[in-house]
Amino acid sequence: MSRASRIQLFAVAVLLLWGCSSLKEADIAGTSGPDASTMDGADGTGGPATGDGDGGPTTTSEAGTIADAGADVDPATVGAGPLGALPTGYCCASNDDCRNRHCEVVNGTKMCLDYCLSDDVCTGVSTGFHCGFNDAGYGFCQPAPGVTTCAPAALFRHGTKPLGACCQELSDGRMGSECLSGVCDRNGAQNPFLCTDDCGRTMCPSTFTCGHADDFGLRYECLPVAQSYACTP
Repeated sequence: MSRASRIQLFAVAVLLLWGCSSLKEADIAGTSGPDASTMDGADGTGGPATGDGDGGPTTTSEAGTIADAGADVDPATVGAGPLGALPTGYCCASNDDCRNRHCEVVNGTKMCLDYCLSDDVCTGVSTGFHCGFNDAGYGFCQPAPGVTTCAPAALFRHGTKPLGACCQELSDGRMGSECLSGVCDRNGAQNPFLCTDDCGRTMCPSTFTCGHADDFGLRYECLPVAQSYACTP
């Protein structure tokens, strides 16, 4: 065999050995081994995720911790608010938390109970309440026997309309819900309903006076001085 033939045979052998080596490496890195897409952390499902995918830790905003309120709710509009606007059925610490300034212990739990003349006033916001009258003839919303707990104040979203703003007349406990104080009333049948405020602890503006417009005369509110007035949109 000539020297040229021996060189050609050697070259062929080298090529064959290199090809076999490449095939083995491809087999190791290919389908015979674990699929790279199923390895921990590769797709955020098999191991700790470092991004914002479903497999990673989630964070809850301050507003998002408010039950049934949603992440886009301003925390400043939740609870009793600065004027105490909680209606019937919500947990309270004192009378100042309640829109009717009546925080009463019921079945060992302190809850707000609105004044009422009929069951309608006790519905619309909380369920399981009716109008009951005490020995003095005053009506307060009362829970049914099966109602033993109050709704946390953090579940309530109070209104934002200030004193004097127009509010809607409703026939149930939702009336006043758009007001920061939780109270919507009027002074005289010819005048519009407006947001009023408890004046037991708040000084009324010069165009308002401290009086009562409710049927019992128990709630003193800031009401317009003028016999005829308009509300603020």
